[in-house]
Amino acid sequence: MLIRSLYTSVFLVLLFPLISSAQSSAEKAESIRLKLRELDSSISAPEYVGRNVDSDLAAIQNLDKYRQYLKEVAAEFATQIKSGQQPFANLGYTIDGLTQHIERFDKATREFSSTQMIQADLDHMLKMAKQAVEYQAPAYFLPENDISLRTQAAKVRLKYLEALSQGSRELKSAREKMAATIKEVTEIQKSLSAKILEQNELPPDAYQQADRDALIKLVRGKWEQSGNKSKVLKIGIVGVDWNRNVSWELQNRSLYKVDRSRLQGYVIVAHDAKLAVRHSINLTKDHVDNDKISLSFLNDPMAQPELSDQILLSKVK
Repeated sequence: MLIRSLYTSVFLVLLFPLISSAQSSAEKAESIRLKLRELDSSISAPEYVGRNVDSDLAAIQNLDKYRQYLKEVAAEFATQIKSGQQPFANLGYTIDGLTQHIERFDKATREFSSTQMIQADLDHMLKMAKQAVEYQAPAYFLPENDISLRTQAAKVRLKYLEALSQGSRELKSAREKMAATIKEVTEIQKSLSAKILEQNELPPDAYQQADRDALIKLVRGKWEQSGNKSKVLKIGIVGVDWNRNVSWELQNRSLYKVDRSRLQGYVIVAHDAKLAVRHSINLTKDHVDNDKISLSFLNDPMAQPELSDQILLSKVK
């Protein structure tokens, strides 16, 4: 009886590390699977490429790392996945699904940023600019209208192309064509500048959340650091609420969540005896870093203001 008891004790002592190792491996597999599922949900579906630019660009820059990470995880758990036992089988399904999602996303971003799509935007911009002159319609150049929207669309496509094809001939060509088209459209726009100025309006001051006064103070402080000594006439915040985006970055075989919200404020300053100028300031709240808020100018506050940012002084109230 004593011998059997000793034998059982020795057996359990030898077996425990194996059981503990199996449990540890299973727990690690499940932890990785859950992170991979979150990563999967942060990558745009092909039909939504272009809507969440920051998240898409972050994903594009990490696609090769994601692919390599998936290969390494699949190799590490190859035997367990092949066994069909849980949670390893589910990890295998997740790896396969995410791999397919990454390839669909990659294909969609390349189609979205193709030189053909960029050229179509540029051709439409020029067509509408010429129509603006033909119809004497300066409203065509306003921010909410077709020329501005297609210009922004082309710029967004170019950002994706830059992320996908840095240093390529097609990128160089696209940049040159875009610069030439924007220059031509700008010259056309100048011919209608007086009428455009008549239609430019103050941006909405829509943000009325509880932290409004604190954010206005931050915007004012950022402006005071700009070096621009123009007289401040008005400070406001465009959006009604923060716009939140989540993405993932891969560093040293570990996934890190990037969780930020964005909002845009503005400062209206006197420019001359007839004009005021809007300067936009982006606010970014980092939810991973205790909701720390950073601010940055959309354009150089010391540069010559764009026509779209100029407002007749008489409209500033």
